Amino acid sequence: LTIARAAYNVGFAAAGRAGSCALVCLVHNDKVYVANSGDCMGMLLKEDLTGAMIPIKATRKFNASSKKEQARLQKQFENEKDIFVCRPGSDKACYVKNRLQPTRSFGDFGLKYAEFNNPQKKVGLNRHIADFSGPYIDHRPDVKVFNLDKTDRYLIIGTDGLWDELNRNDIANIVQQNKVKHNELGKIIMDYALKHAAEKAGISVEEMGNIPPGSRRRILHDDITFIIADLQNQA
Repeated sequence: LTIARAAYNVGFAAAGRAGSCALVCLVHNDKVYVANSGDCMGMLLKEDLTGAMIPIKATRKFNASSKKEQARLQKQFENEKDIFVCRPGSDKACYVKNRLQPTRSFGDFGLKYAEFNNPQKKVGLNRHIADFSGPYIDHRPDVKVFNLDKTDRYLIIGTDGLWDELNRNDIANIVQQNKVKHNELGKIIMDYALKHAAEKAGISVEEMGNIPPGSRRRILHDDITFIIADLQNQA
């Protein structure tokens, strides 16, 4: 905060806007500890007696598109009609004070502290929020603990870009169909996610792959980063 304040006060506007979500998991003995601040998400995959993969939700999504988060924000800031704003025609693109989708994050001080709200309305800094009553978002993680047993097979955590393309059931089905390709599961899941993104855009995976990272590619899909942890023999 001290470093960001010093940078912001000499005109570095990004110091008030920069931020990050975080999802941390610790597997220790027969437990999984999950701490989530933002809209990354995680899941556990169990394998039942028939060999079927059963998806288990491991996190909540802290995002302004979440109905639970919208209700909480409206209750907490009942006099602010713009506490969250959704883009026309989409209930999946909602933003806290029309600025940020995650409702929990590290940084993003412009939604937390009045001093980063461009109080003097200087040109080049972030947009000023009238009658600032923040903090509107929080950094504190939501923590969950799961007891592992011998049916637990995988832990998968990923950025929101993964879950934009595939849901928990999709991933369970993909793993189910490719269990023998244990060491290739990461690549296979990524291929499915990119295929879905390309289909939504009406282009081929090859055409999308020829578009370099940047603003044009970002229109087609968000960052897709994920980790798969093998839990076999952990419990």
